[in-house]
Amino acid sequence: MKTNLYLSDDVRKQNRLRVLSQFRKVGQVSRTELGKQTELSPGTVTNVTTGLLSENVIQAADNDVNSTQSHGRPRVQLGLNPNYGCVIAGSLNFNGLKLDVIDYSGRKIVRIDEPIKFGKSDAKNLGKKIYSLVEGLALARKPDIYVIGVQGLTSNDGQDILWSPILDDAGNGFASILSELSNAKVIVANDCAMIAQSLSKASNEEHPSFAAVLMSYGIGIGLYIDGQPFHGIRSSASELGHIPYRREDGALCRCGKHGCVEAYASDYAIWRMANEKGSSFLPEFEIKASDISDIVAKARLDDGPERRAIKQAGRALGYGLATMFSFFDPFPVTFVGRGAQALDLMEDDIRHSLSENFRFQKDINVPFSQDLDAQQHIENGCAIVALELMDQSAAFEVIKV
Repeated sequence: MKTNLYLSDDVRKQNRLRVLSQFRKVGQVSRTELGKQTELSPGTVTNVTTGLLSENVIQAADNDVNSTQSHGRPRVQLGLNPNYGCVIAGSLNFNGLKLDVIDYSGRKIVRIDEPIKFGKSDAKNLGKKIYSLVEGLALARKPDIYVIGVQGLTSNDGQDILWSPILDDAGNGFASILSELSNAKVIVANDCAMIAQSLSKASNEEHPSFAAVLMSYGIGIGLYIDGQPFHGIRSSASELGHIPYRREDGALCRCGKHGCVEAYASDYAIWRMANEKGSSFLPEFEIKASDISDIVAKARLDDGPERRAIKQAGRALGYGLATMFSFFDPFPVTFVGRGAQALDLMEDDIRHSLSENFRFQKDINVPFSQDLDAQQHIENGCAIVALELMDQSAAFEVIKV
């Protein structure tokens, strides 16, 4: 009997999550339409929505009568209750700290956009800084969950920044420090993984396997394999930018090693070669989007150092992708970020390098696409994860309000 009771409770929780996920997808909807969309019985929909209404997880819409209903009982429109809770979602990278406060319905309430002096930050001070900024907003309700996308390697449990070029220490314990201060659940995630999360939702999961390659301050990759985000046993893994490309006399990478893919394909690498700086030169200033746009414009005009820099970036990226495809079958690739504006100039070199270095298949017709707005996808991905965690918590644990 206990087993059956537990099974029944588990089914109930899964039904609650299915309903909340549908609200998250479509917004306001009547019970009748909700039943059709979730394929749950009318009785199950009524039981689930009645419970969620009593817990203030969902609410009847302000204009809750469907005016197009011509006969019979009017259909009440239900939707997620924005006051049930809120989350913090955003990014931490060379462009600074960018966080959005988002209510439970998915509406952005307020934004934090804070420049931060990186390279001199440690986990403890960074956690205190973020907590102080959020406290300064004087929110009516404390955030339930933080999800922050960071450049670098993160742990599988989302608690640690294992390595990042923006911190002077490993960042270990960052999430626990912020969680203790804020009394909220805190997740740190690889920024490229969040880009892939956003692209997957934007395409309605059209491609079950694909890669999102970030071409910006660094070179990163987010992978979806068979409809699931890929990560390593211990970490976020998939460090495309730090695959060794040229071991002998390789260019200096921001990670401190020589010959990484990033040392040839990132924004600072392209700028370095286009401006004919030495291969060990690392600019201490930020490479701006306009700097890359200027290089691309010049590369379109003549075969100078700008074009050579972009072609070299293409060869390095092709080598890195060939290495990745040695572990996975080839799949579609979306190039994301300001460097992606040069995709048409480097595509031939990417494909040539890919076919030359992928040992098992010479004719690789991998679909390529581009999307320049990396920052928006990082933020969208973090928001998706944060709100889905809230849905799971509401379905399984019932947060009291």
